[in-house]
Amino acid sequence: MPHWGHWRPFLVGLALAVAVAIPAWIVRDELNAPPDLNDTLVHQALTDAVLDEWRAGRSGLDPWIADWAFGYPVLHHYQPGAYWITALVACALPGAPSAAQVLDWMTWLLISLHPVLMYWALRWIGIERFPALAGASFSSLVSSPGLFGWEHASFTWAGSGLYAQLVASWFYPLTLAAAYRAVEGSGRVWLASALLAATFLVHLIYGYMAAIALAALALPVFGDAFTSTRARRSLLRRCRRLAAIYGGTALLSAFFVIPFLLDREFVLHSRWEPQWKWDSHGFGAAWDILRAGDLLDAGSFSVAGARFGRPPVLAVLALLGLIVGRRSRPFVFLTATSLGWYLVSFGRPTWGSALSVLPFSSDLHLHRMVGPLQLFAPVAAGVGVTWTLQRLRRSSTATALGALARVAGAALLAAALASAVLERGATAEQARTWSARTRRALTERADLLASIDRLGSESAAGRLFAGRAQDFGKGFQIGDLPCYALLAGTRTPALSYLYMAMSPAADFLPLYDPWRLDHNEIFGVSRQIFPTSVAAPEFARVIDQGSDYRVLALPTSPWFSLVNVVANLAASSEEERYQACRHWLKSERPGRGELFRMMRRGGGGEKSVRAPRAAPGPPRGTIEQIEVEPGRWSAEIEVEQATHLLLKTTFHPGLEAELDGMPVPVEELSLHFAGVEVGPGRHRVVVRYRPRRWRAPLAGLGLVLFALGCGVEELRRRAISARSPSA
Repeated sequence: MPHWGHWRPFLVGLALAVAVAIPAWIVRDELNAPPDLNDTLVHQALTDAVLDEWRAGRSGLDPWIADWAFGYPVLHHYQPGAYWITALVACALPGAPSAAQVLDWMTWLLISLHPVLMYWALRWIGIERFPALAGASFSSLVSSPGLFGWEHASFTWAGSGLYAQLVASWFYPLTLAAAYRAVEGSGRVWLASALLAATFLVHLIYGYMAAIALAALALPVFGDAFTSTRARRSLLRRCRRLAAIYGGTALLSAFFVIPFLLDREFVLHSRWEPQWKWDSHGFGAAWDILRAGDLLDAGSFSVAGARFGRPPVLAVLALLGLIVGRRSRPFVFLTATSLGWYLVSFGRPTWGSALSVLPFSSDLHLHRMVGPLQLFAPVAAGVGVTWTLQRLRRSSTATALGALARVAGAALLAAALASAVLERGATAEQARTWSARTRRALTERADLLASIDRLGSESAAGRLFAGRAQDFGKGFQIGDLPCYALLAGTRTPALSYLYMAMSPAADFLPLYDPWRLDHNEIFGVSRQIFPTSVAAPEFARVIDQGSDYRVLALPTSPWFSLVNVVANLAASSEEERYQACRHWLKSERPGRGELFRMMRRGGGGEKSVRAPRAAPGPPRGTIEQIEVEPGRWSAEIEVEQATHLLLKTTFHPGLEAELDGMPVPVEELSLHFAGVEVGPGRHRVVVRYRPRRWRAPLAGLGLVLFALGCGVEELRRRAISARSPSA
């Protein structure tokens, strides 16, 4: 190990400063990013929703998100932790910055400071100083071709915008370090539990991977040899500590996990999501990436006009580190669990039904499990470079040839690492060019932006449509931003891209035909933005226009419609429900206002068992005074006969309805929309989303019990310390 003497603290600080400065400079454009076009739109909307809930005096545990996929309580089924953290930061900052601004700043900070986090976590778990410093520094140099793991492109504006995963990349290393120390007996169980719960609430897949990785600590290889009574007792103590970690995590996360499991049938595996997300790509694709050196060292850069591919320096050093670092237990734990998840990431094309041994494996995006390897392969590279420098330092310099070999080796290593920095800079420069072009285009199209902002402020007027990726929306852009992405960025209720495909109703968005009046009525679309090059529907009326676009008003009823329920659909699978709805949507029944009632076996629609009456004719009546708030819809209606009021939003068991102040059932109708049965006469109908009332008390109870457990552990540690001979 290089000897640093009394200069060690200064040199460590200087090295970390350089390690932070490089990614901070590379991703600096995140501080001034244009409006988003990737998954950041989802994270922005969820952060905004939490802030709105807090401002209204509510918990923010489970808000209704009306922006996309016909509305859905996203945080009922999706990890909420990253948005609570971001909302807390937004509340703490002066000047009331927007969620988009805070997300940009947080993305830049979390990427830039990640080397410091990695160094701290590696030193905490027991990795020696120089390998930890080198590994932390190398973590910012990882580059791969869109694997959705630990790489800058997974998180940036020009990449995928996986903000929750970026936050999880901070908690995951800390969780492994804290749990390793706790199971070894030198750390606190309560801290490991808190970090594991935080990882789980920030990102379900990373929390899942962390929880299963910790189970490896119960193996004898990470403890004393299993050859004596003392060793067996030590193993039992390790298992008890591990069980305590899991127990504490369960207490802290039960408020989310229990409702999540109870309502799993209302989470959709969308047929429109690429199947490789669930199944992954298989060993063949992984081997091609590995053989090309693209797992850690993808990309190229230019020098003096010449183009060079990035050499696989991190991969070579990581392989060397795996060979020479096998005697360090913390290092073996980190690399073994990371390699294990990398093998799992080969997915079903490789492992097939064997993956069923992993709980909930059918509900996981298996391709994401490359992440831990990309997080900790730089640590192996740090071990490898430490070993290399040691050998260069100890090599003979008695001859000129020996000295030359030593200098040449160090220079070659430095040049290889410099090429990685150059490649990262070149990739970031391409992204900056892209974002600058988009900002210029936004400045030039102020008229269209103003129309979008104005329409977005009229949420009670119904949904807006400005194209999808499958039709003219792909080319209807401002710069590189599709107009439907701008709608999502302004939180305008719209039919657009499937930004959140978990809603059961989301599967029918691609089936919407904007030129059919009955489709616009049933989907609640009251306004459209069409480019002038695309023929507008004949029933639409132009209410605004620009140089290359038209804003159209449609003769539809926003949010509510009067319909007749003419059949019950008893289907046992999502595929049966989808096919029934697809055929219904292609028929003339939507135009006649004839819907069917979904009958879930054991689900939320079980109470709607009465057979429907034959419809005496199209439903007749009026809908007035429509009011729309987050998670609340109301209207005054007058009908001539018994009928149903269709709310054009996703059915969920958390929806409750009142008819003239009295509670009535909410039914699941065609397309998984919500409906309320009403009798003849004039009525006031209010539908609202109410999260399970016991979620907040359960969260509070979990915190109290966890705090009691923390106190017991601290008292026990003090008692043991007082009995020790050194006390």
